[in-house]
Amino acid sequence: MIYHHGYASDYDTQKAHFKTLLRAGFAVIAHNLTGYGDSAPFQSWSEAKRPLRAFFEPVVASINYAMDKFGYEDINMMGLSAGGWMTAVAAAMDKRIKRSYPVAGVLPIYLRREKETASPQYYEPMLKAAGYLDMFILGSWGEGRKQLQIFNRYDRCCFANSRGKLYEAAVAEAVGKLGSGAFGVMIDESHARHKLSALGMKAILADVNK
Repeated sequence: MIYHHGYASDYDTQKAHFKTLLRAGFAVIAHNLTGYGDSAPFQSWSEAKRPLRAFFEPVVASINYAMDKFGYEDINMMGLSAGGWMTAVAAAMDKRIKRSYPVAGVLPIYLRREKETASPQYYEPMLKAAGYLDMFILGSWGEGRKQLQIFNRYDRCCFANSRGKLYEAAVAEAVGKLGSGAFGVMIDESHARHKLSALGMKAILADVNK
């Protein structure tokens, strides 16, 4: 299981979740968002020729390492906040990610609010290549693949409410028409914080073991 954290903190705050994953039998690779924790600072957008490469290359490299060094074949990914955005985009780009779990971190542009407008998520060349609904389909499609998005209904930070349910059926239908794969949205009403809750983790473990 690849875990990716978001803004304003680092993966050290998620040790309890890592212990849960380890007890469930997963090997865990944890990433901080570039510029946070022990990761390298990010160049300005004007200086970088391929600015998103600094975000996604570590994820691809970690998958390569896990498969080449240890022979892992079942690669899954989850992420919180901006790490949820990372998870959705990475799963769209790399079909080796079988199950993906973006938590409180990504929505189509037309459903976003003021606090949900981080500049990397609006990178124009990326959005010209594929909109977010397209990415959700790409991240879900394929044999043994699924994406389950989790939103905290009462989240006091961002990505609150049940907006994900507005596109759930359409994305799931599109994935079904492609022949294999699955997509779903879960609304977590168990708390009012910007976090992955115990209920959310329980749902992820139940889904990934199906």
